[in-house]
Amino acid sequence: MLKKILDKSYYSFHESFDDWRDAIKSSYVPLLKNGIVNDYYVDDVIRSVEEYEPYIVLMKDIAMPHSNVNEDWCKETTIAFMKVKKPVMFDPNDNEKQARLFFSLSIRDNDEHVKNLQDLMEILENEELISDLLEADNEHMFRKIVDKYK
Repeated sequence: MLKKILDKSYYSFHESFDDWRDAIKSSYVPLLKNGIVNDYYVDDVIRSVEEYEPYIVLMKDIAMPHSNVNEDWCKETTIAFMKVKKPVMFDPNDNEKQARLFFSLSIRDNDEHVKNLQDLMEILENEELISDLLEADNEHMFRKIVDKYK
C-alpha cells in the first residue's frame, strides 16, 4: 500500500496546521489534484467529524479521514498519506485525539475499500513502521521507509 501511495504521489509532508479542518483539507490535496475526489467529498469528511466528533482519530498520532461510499464525489477507492510534524489537535480536552499521520481514504467501491482497510491495518499493527513514519519529514525519508518494508 505504501508503495502505491509513493508511486502515485499521494503523499505530503507539513510542519503544522492551525486547525484540524485545514489539516483534513490538506491531506486530500494529492487526491484533489488528481481528480480522485472533489471538494464536496472533502467537505463531507469535515462535516462528519463535526457531527460525530473526532472518530477518525484511531489512536494517538493516527487519523483516518473518510466519508461514505460516493460515486458522484469520488472517482477511485484509494488512500493518501500525510505526515505533520506538530500534532493536529482534534479535541483540546483530550490529548489522545491528536494526529501526525493521516491516512485519508477515498471510497467509491466497498470491496476495494475493505481490501484497503486490511492493508492499512497491517501497517498500523507494525509498531516499528509507525515509528519510522512518525520520523519521516520528506519524500526521501518516505521512500527509504517504503523500500525497507516492501
